Amino acid sequence: MLNKHLKTKIIYRKKNKNIYSTLVSFLKMTIRNEKLFDLIRPFKVFIINSFILYSTVIYYKILNPKYFNLPSRHLFSFVILNRFLKIYEKDELRIFLLGGTLLGCVRQNAFSGRPYDIDLGILEEDFGKLKNKFPLLSKIGVSMIRTKNTKKTEKYLSDKSKSSVDRVAFIFFNVKIDIAVYKKVVIYKKIKWLGEIEKKYVNQFNGLLFKNNDLERFKFGNLYDKRFYIPNNSINYLEERFGKNWKIPDSKYYFEWKK
Repeated sequence: MLNKHLKTKIIYRKKNKNIYSTLVSFLKMTIRNEKLFDLIRPFKVFIINSFILYSTVIYYKILNPKYFNLPSRHLFSFVILNRFLKIYEKDELRIFLLGGTLLGCVRQNAFSGRPYDIDLGILEEDFGKLKNKFPLLSKIGVSMIRTKNTKKTEKYLSDKSKSSVDRVAFIFFNVKIDIAVYKKVVIYKKIKWLGEIEKKYVNQFNGLLFKNNDLERFKFGNLYDKRFYIPNNSINYLEERFGKNWKIPDSKYYFEWKK
């Protein structure tokens, strides 16, 4: 059940139309056996997504031999991340790494764990640039766009911020791109950036804080030896987000990129 303070809105959801669907519809009309197709249906998404994933991975490994030993899921999500950022390249949109994606970048130059989700962030002032490309994203493989906003931290926000979006999620070829919107607030009589406000971390209120300068000027971090924006003072953020032992990986899913 959704929290009563949390509002979600699906901006776009694609209706699946492909050769597989057409074939199933034809057979369904011909054979007229509902039980048979109830058994077939769960395999539809798996078959299509597996084809897209492995064909993409093979193609990029041929073009970039340095990625030959990179796990397929890592490479596919890395390709999706770069395709997504490429769309906003000319907009001077400052998209930076957050969450588990930032953790992997700082700790091991690779995604941490199993990269089914990509965690990113933007500043509230850049949300308009992000939104402007929603129609284009829906045409190049994004199957769903969903926004969230909450009223839990209204007292810290400006009037402009109170009605704005806190988070945007995209499903891009079965990879979830989750973007937190950080907002400028005044807390403890200081200007800070507040975001990821769905739950409490180390603060008395919901969300995580960056100092003003931490998100005014970005540093660069590496994922698979490619540079991405990361916040200043990323270490402090990682300690608040994941605890003091953030440097200790889960050995079951650990992968370190070494060129």
